Amino acid sequence: MSLALPVPFSLLCALLFVRSIRAVLIVPAINLAWWFAYFMAFLGSLTVAGLPTWVDYLPMCFAGITGGVGLNLALSPIQPALRHPRSLLMCLLLGGVSALPFGSWLALYDVNHYSDSKPEELALRTAVTIWQTAMGTYLYVVTNDSQEIYLPQHRK
Repeated sequence: MSLALPVPFSLLCALLFVRSIRAVLIVPAINLAWWFAYFMAFLGSLTVAGLPTWVDYLPMCFAGITGGVGLNLALSPIQPALRHPRSLLMCLLLGGVSALPFGSWLALYDVNHYSDSKPEELALRTAVTIWQTAMGTYLYVVTNDSQEIYLPQHRK
């Protein structure tokens, strides 16, 4: 797995949520949170190997919680809105719930581990997209200064 895998998401987070030169400091922190969550998922997947398929969701949920809290903690020094305990709790809950599709990926990976076909690749991409979209949308809404949805004005 490439070390650069979390870089696009962390760059987008830094540019969207920090909006200053200090964004350069946030990118390594977000990458570190991502790698820590990945490590938690890897360890958890080793622990549930050989157990019933529904158990695959538990380590992925825990990894999503780790990623959500890590993302909140990485951005909170620069974004005051994320310092509130309610924001940390929301990142924890949203990170865990939006990581549930990773359980489907792990179940498919366990089943197809020794086959040549790789149907779990689509499940992995879908799970990553769901998690990043959920977390990114929540963080954008919380850190948006105006708390209003931007709609372009119709020109006459």
